[in-house]
Parts: sequence; C-alpha cells; structure tokens
Amino acid sequence: MVFTYKVRLSPNLSGAICYMGLDKHENEVLINSGVPTDVWFHVDSLSSAHVYLRLPSRTPPLTLKDIGEETMEDLCQLVKNNSIKGCKMHAVKVCYTFWGNLRKDLVGMDVGTVGFKDEKGRMVRRVEKDRSAVNRIEKSKAQVTWNYWEVKRAWEEEERERTKKENRSKYDSDGNLPLPPHRNRQGKAKAAQGSISMYDAVADSEKSAVERARERASGMGEGSGLNAAIKQLDGIYVAEAEGDN
Repeated sequence: MVFTYKVRLSPNLSGAICYMGLDKHENEVLINSGVPTDVWFHVDSLSSAHVYLRLPSRTPPLTLKDIGEETMEDLCQLVKNNSIKGCKMHAVKVCYTFWGNLRKDLVGMDVGTVGFKDEKGRMVRRVEKDRSAVNRIEKSKAQVTWNYWEVKRAWEEEERERTKKENRSKYDSDGNLPLPPHRNRQGKAKAAQGSISMYDAVADSEKSAVERARERASGMGEGSGLNAAIKQLDGIYVAEAEGDN
C-alpha cells in the first residue's frame, strides 16, 4: 500500500505519479523496488517521509532540471509536511535525487535509511511553509494497493515495448536505417553525377574517331599536333567514301 497525491505537473511531465510510503518499513521496500525514472525526496537532516515522483519515460530521459517549478514546490511542501519536526518549522531544506543514486548498505543502516552513491547527484532546495499548498495537496491523498514487484515488472515491460517501438520507427519500410539528411543529399548528388558521367560515356562512344579527335584538339590548342592527324583522318574517311561509290 502507498499514498498517492495529485501535484501540479508541467506539460512535459504528463503521466507522472507522486507517491509516498506508509512507514519506514514500506520505505525500505520502495528503495528496493524503484525504477530509473523515480525521483526521491526527503527533508535534509531530519526524519521525514520518502516521497517519490515517477517521471514518464522519454528519449532522451528526463532530467532533474525538467521538473517544473510548480511541481518541485508541491513535492517539497508535501515532504516537509510529512516530517514530524519539519512540519513545525518555518523553512527546511529538502534533498532530492534519482532513485538510481540511492545507496543502501546491508550493514550499518537502519530500516528506511539510505545513503548516496554520488553526492554530486543529490540536489538541495530550501522550502518555506505554504499552508494553502499543503491543504490542496493533502486533500488529494489516496491509499492505493501497490504490489511493488508487479508494478516494477510492468514498468520494465512497458519500457521494453516503448524502446522496441522507437527502434522500429527509425527504419524505413524496407527495413533500412535512413541516412541523416546531409548524408542523404550527398548520396543523391553522387548518384546524379554518376548518371551524368555514364550518359557522357555513352554519347562519346557513338562519336566517330574524327569527332573525338577534334574535341581533344580544341582543348589542347594548335601546337598539339592533333590538327595534322585530323586532316589525315579526314582524308582517309573521304577516300573510303569515294571507294564505296
């Protein structure tokens, strides 16, 4: 069983779920059954509930910076209000990080307590009490049956299907991976150039020896010696023509 809450969500977080453990024993289970898109919230240096925001899956994945200001404020108000000492204070610091950054040592840690794999991945935010926000959020509270491992397996299966679908969409109808636009343009240009070269070769093969020699002579100038050869070829062709008659 977990508690779920309705918090303000920015458009890019559509489908996100806010949930919280019932007690420290359930917090322990949630630590072990989270998913990579879960963001964990806790009042810094004080005992408090463990609040999670399960972000929607995206490619590329959403980051902590993608959590909008209103969403972040609601989550901080919620976790502050669910701290025995923190709820009585005017302001507290709330730390938050991705579930994957939580570290649970098998020895030396009490039930429901965690550490961090990378301190740089732990963000801290100061929040002041906002009674109206707390009332709004707490009114949305609902207790939900949450089969932890089935929920985790269902998320993993949905993630696999989403990844497969995205990978399939990258290929065209023939099963080929399309080239980037600039590479595709280069390929078309080379193909067009090849077609022109082939056309020129065919056209050139249909020309007589004299015609090809004249074109070469025009490109090489008068001193190339080709003009005399052309005159000889002209004489040969004229003689052959007269012989045929």
